[in-house]
Amino acid sequence: MKKLLLISLLVALTASFASADLNSLVREYRSATGMSERATVLRKFGDEKPKGSATFLAREFQALGDDKDGNYLQTIIVEALAKIGSAKAGVALVEIAYAADEGLQSLIKGKFIAMEKQLPAIAKSAFALRSKSSAVGKVLLISAMQRVKSAKRIAPLLEKALKDKNPEVRMAAAEALELLQVPRGIAAIAKLLSDPDPEVAMLAADILAASNNPEKYRREILAALKSSGDKIKLRCLDLLAGMADKKVAREVLPLAKSENAEIRHYVAAIIAASDDYTFVDRLLSMLKNATDKEKLAVAGVLAAVSGVDHGTDIAKWKEWWEKAKEDFRYASIEISPTYSGAGTLTFFGTGIDSNKIIFIIDTSQSMSEVYEKSTGKKITGRTTADLDKLSGKAMKIEVAKKELTRCIKTLTKDIKFNVFSFSTAISPWKTKLHPATRKNKADAIDFAKDMEPRGLTNLFGVIEAALSDKEVDTLYILTDGEPTTGRFGRTAAADAFVAAVLELIAKRKKKVRIHAFGFYLRGRGRAILVSLAQATGGSFKDL
Repeated sequence: MKKLLLISLLVALTASFASADLNSLVREYRSATGMSERATVLRKFGDEKPKGSATFLAREFQALGDDKDGNYLQTIIVEALAKIGSAKAGVALVEIAYAADEGLQSLIKGKFIAMEKQLPAIAKSAFALRSKSSAVGKVLLISAMQRVKSAKRIAPLLEKALKDKNPEVRMAAAEALELLQVPRGIAAIAKLLSDPDPEVAMLAADILAASNNPEKYRREILAALKSSGDKIKLRCLDLLAGMADKKVAREVLPLAKSENAEIRHYVAAIIAASDDYTFVDRLLSMLKNATDKEKLAVAGVLAAVSGVDHGTDIAKWKEWWEKAKEDFRYASIEISPTYSGAGTLTFFGTGIDSNKIIFIIDTSQSMSEVYEKSTGKKITGRTTADLDKLSGKAMKIEVAKKELTRCIKTLTKDIKFNVFSFSTAISPWKTKLHPATRKNKADAIDFAKDMEPRGLTNLFGVIEAALSDKEVDTLYILTDGEPTTGRFGRTAAADAFVAAVLELIAKRKKKVRIHAFGFYLRGRGRAILVSLAQATGGSFKDL
């Protein structure tokens, strides 16, 4: 009994001392004057690690939002939480990320990467958070989790994140699971085809299309046909077209009544590919019982699969079928997939038409501007948190990184590629082309995710660097402005710039095609890219 009392007393004393340590540090911080003094005390929380520090530091981080020294002191808090290094401190980093600017968010992500051993414990608690504000931190955490070597430890946690209320978190988790290449992870992603958010559902479809065996997830694809909008239906039909049989044809048959002509075209193609002529009888039955509006749709599918057209006249269709059914053969219906993934590789809608390519991405300071696709209007002065609320608008660098990441994921193993980012300086992912293996694609995506806008636009320098690779024969160049530094910078004429690039190409044994993309480019910048694309047999596209 005395022994139990002694143990209880020791526990109580320990808790009391821990509380006292925290309280004394809090009092010291509150009485500190000046930024330097306050920073010194905040560092002590990380050094001494008294119990309760993570909770206090998280509250203080948010309270410093309006403080004149706020950004500096918030940086010290992030450093202190990382130094504490506990799972609770990691969760605190998740919770405060929404209140951090982009620089601090990047720092938080770096701290998560350094806390690799603690990430599973952090994720387990963080993914249980239900507040909307925690979404930013969860995405940063997931980005760090992609670098953990043990997929078995991480995959189950990411699967939990697929059920998060925030679509950005679900998308981040899906992308991370794809990179891990765990079979059960892809199966979990397949369920997102029926996600209420169309962007999440489209991402899931892209991931399945890029997988080795999308047919394995036929059940989830068919289920999505019943619950999704037309855009997702088309993407699913695009996947199903490659596995058309009687069962698939039976499932898609009700879509013959769709008002969407593209959907009906896919339905007709899948029915024809099934080679089961009883579907003509089913279509005739549908035509008979359809509403006036539906009859036009069903009649169009009948005409497509049969090669004849009797409009909505059911009597003529039946008369035709009685004569034709004995020797009937379905018409040949071609499908040209609108969406990338099902055998079609694209970058911003332009086909990947080579197996030796370099992506060149502008990361100059202007790429931090918010961009509205419909008008090309710059909308500045927005915070990262505001961007989620804007419809059809996004930061240019984020648009570029998202499409580059999507494209890299779809590259096949026979393709060799490299990635260059450029501003004032030129930063290649690798010194030469590398095959699109699973590991190389994951590494290149990490490189892309770390791109940050800064500096000027050294366009000629990056093209010259890319052309120094003797293997490359196709460049995909994305920029948002004219050259502003380096050779042929601000003052050089567009003609002189183009002539110098063409001279570099002429000296090579292998010719090079240039596909160019511009964020609402005008003036000299547009003239340069359009001329380069035309002169090399490539294309130019306004984004």
